[in-house]
Amino acid sequence: MATTRPSVRLPLLLLFALLLPAACGWPHRAATRSGPPGTLVPLPGFEAVRAIDGYPSDAFQRAFDEAVAKFAATPLPADGRRDFDMLVLSSGGANGAFGAGVLTGWTRCGNRPDFRVVTGVSVGALMAPFVFAGPAFDDRLEQLFARIEPGDLHREKGIVASVLFDESLMDNSPLRRAIEHGIDDELLAAVAARHDEGRRCWVGSTNLDAGEFVVWDLGAIAKIGTAEARELFCKVLTASASIPVVYPPVRFEHGGDGELHVDGAVIRPLFIPQNVFDGYLSAERVGMNWDDVDATMYVVHNGSLRPCPVDVQRDTLDIATRTVTMMSYTMIKEHVLHLFMLSRAWGAEFRFITLKDGLEVPIDTFTPEQTYRLFLLGQGKIEEQTPWEESPPDYLFRKDLERIAPVGPDPAAAATATAATRDREILDRLERIEAELRELRAGAGSGASVGK
Repeated sequence: MATTRPSVRLPLLLLFALLLPAACGWPHRAATRSGPPGTLVPLPGFEAVRAIDGYPSDAFQRAFDEAVAKFAATPLPADGRRDFDMLVLSSGGANGAFGAGVLTGWTRCGNRPDFRVVTGVSVGALMAPFVFAGPAFDDRLEQLFARIEPGDLHREKGIVASVLFDESLMDNSPLRRAIEHGIDDELLAAVAARHDEGRRCWVGSTNLDAGEFVVWDLGAIAKIGTAEARELFCKVLTASASIPVVYPPVRFEHGGDGELHVDGAVIRPLFIPQNVFDGYLSAERVGMNWDDVDATMYVVHNGSLRPCPVDVQRDTLDIATRTVTMMSYTMIKEHVLHLFMLSRAWGAEFRFITLKDGLEVPIDTFTPEQTYRLFLLGQGKIEEQTPWEESPPDYLFRKDLERIAPVGPDPAAAATATAATRDREILDRLERIEAELRELRAGAGSGASVGK
């Protein structure tokens, strides 16, 4: 479960001093096969359940074609417009109690949408299958997230042994057991049934070897229905919530090789898959127009958007900790803004809910009482008359784009430039930059000097 604060404060200089002599004690792994950019080595028996975000996937295109075909076949409402509701669940560690409260309270209010798409990262990934399966599983959301303490997620190891002989600072076996207990046959059957209806549940992990964000189709995994599918389902959720360094990475085997995966929030703390399929092509194939659909993107952020002020001490550890914290908050805000702009590009409504600044808890110091208050806060928030923001907060988005005007001596002349000409200029510039980067990379690799 990723958090916006580091979970363990380490003496960084001591760590650095230990790294070189410790290398021989680290866990061994087989070499990892790598392929062209955007490709993954197939997992035997599960060849069509994952894709790298940002790259087209034939399997995901077929799956979304099927989903849109089933959506287009649903009865047409009296107003002639079908609802297409998407739910995005963010990372946030123990603050997932807030999101669990929002979702269970939403059911209690009687107006929770029947989502066509659910996505999640880290703690959002842990929540996603229960939300996707439907309100009948709300009790499990409460059981898993409303009252938790650090011991429910991990056990501490000795710091020296962890650095010298292991791959993580914490043992997350309590979290793995909780996942395996919660993902039973009843839940998997419900997820598979929703998938058959044309709904999709995607979660994300970070492939450390490829350096890419991997999108997993939980419904496609559940539909396989074997013991191996259940094992993979649990491994994917564990991987999405495995904070690197703090928790061990999850290894996915293929043949004699394998991949190491960690928390998806390392790359994307919340997401809608991009470019793995073409939704407009899927609609075109069934004669449907997205302009005739009422689409809404609901984003539940399990945390606050701004860090609490602290007194930073003038030492390496405190400065490093604060820096990483601020970087993680910045990444969250950028991704929220990205989703807002994506919703605008699609003509979808945007709905956003988050904790007020200063209310979130860090992953390593929280109590069941604190997480239960977050749960109740989420339930109370969704019961407000207007719980959702229709755009990101003002400090993220101030409608600046609407105020942008053409600049230069002759704006009218600039407007007459053809789209093809502009695109060609952009491509030419990018190709020049790419060529320069390749030159620099080649020069650095051969030891030649560059930039003379």
